[in-house]
Amino acid sequence: MSDALPFKAMEIVTAIGRGFSPKKALMLLEEDNVLHIIDLHEFVGKSTDQMERIKGRIIGENGKARTNMENLTNTSISVYGKTVSIIGSTNKLKNVIDAISSLSSGSMHGSVYSKLEAVRRREKLDKLQLWENQDVF
Repeated sequence: MSDALPFKAMEIVTAIGRGFSPKKALMLLEEDNVLHIIDLHEFVGKSTDQMERIKGRIIGENGKARTNMENLTNTSISVYGKTVSIIGSTNKLKNVIDAISSLSSGSMHGSVYSKLEAVRRREKLDKLQLWENQDVF
């Protein structure tokens, strides 16, 4: 881990620059957590109106969509400037990236949440089955 500390420090500074609070940026010190940045130009090109629309879809009314995605994926999301930044474990990142891509491409919020809930249920069942096969005594 000590070899990776300079890289983690750079990631923490980048996360703060992308709109995360220092407290949330320090989550990057946890071993499996990484920072992923999505450039929204991939979805809208140069149109500022489309950019605002996509950001609004990702944030949701009063931050509800962003909060729902954070809770369902156990990640932190920051929409800042022309990017969406995510801090989370590597195994959770794919799910939230897919959700943000779906919302940016016009999918309904309900269907995105349903997919995230299904993934979460599947992970819980996998964890339970792992424990069922263990001899405790």
